[in-house]
Amino acid sequence: MRTSIECPVTRSAVELQLEDDPRTMPEAWDQSLPVACPHCGGKHMARYRDIYVEGVLSGLQGDLEALLRMPRK
Repeated sequence: MRTSIECPVTRSAVELQLEDDPRTMPEAWDQSLPVACPHCGGKHMARYRDIYVEGVLSGLQGDLEALLRMPRK
């Protein structure tokens, strides 16, 4: 799943690919992951569940925006 976190230094979005298969998700749910930041050069820790929820919500927002742009019959 494509998702992102915010760099706490630059406030820029750090895009990442999150593994979300049925085996990985339960194992990683309560874990914190290091994320290499291309903006400040540091590593930020982010909780898997927070990153996952952000990705799901972003996807839903994109779907909703697409539905609202569809012509009505």
